[in-house]
Amino acid sequence: PNGSIVELVAAAYQKKEADFKASFMVSATEAAEVKQLAAKAKGNFASLDEASLGRLEELYSTINNRMGFYATHEKELTKVAETGDAAGDSYVKYVNEQLALTQAKIKEKRLTAFTSAFA
Repeated sequence: PNGSIVELVAAAYQKKEADFKASFMVSATEAAEVKQLAAKAKGNFASLDEASLGRLEELYSTINNRMGFYATHEKELTKVAETGDAAGDSYVKYVNEQLALTQAKIKEKRLTAFTSAFA
């Protein structure tokens, strides 16, 4: 640690500022990657290949957790268990089909809202 007291304090302040930015701000690289993935999806996230979709989901989680945001995730909606009764199971099957459609819509809306923040 060489330098005047002013230089040492300035260096310590700059380090704290850099640590703060790394902990609580979205980097330019992350923002560019979200934009690139959004452009690749062209508004249809189901069309993304598995690796791209996985990376977008990872960025979604990382950035939102860093910011302290919580959003409902479609995986929180779970299937209804079958009852063992033919009539009941027919209804449960219908409910689960509707649930799958709802999960897909939630996912599309969630990712659309996320990527539009970087447009």
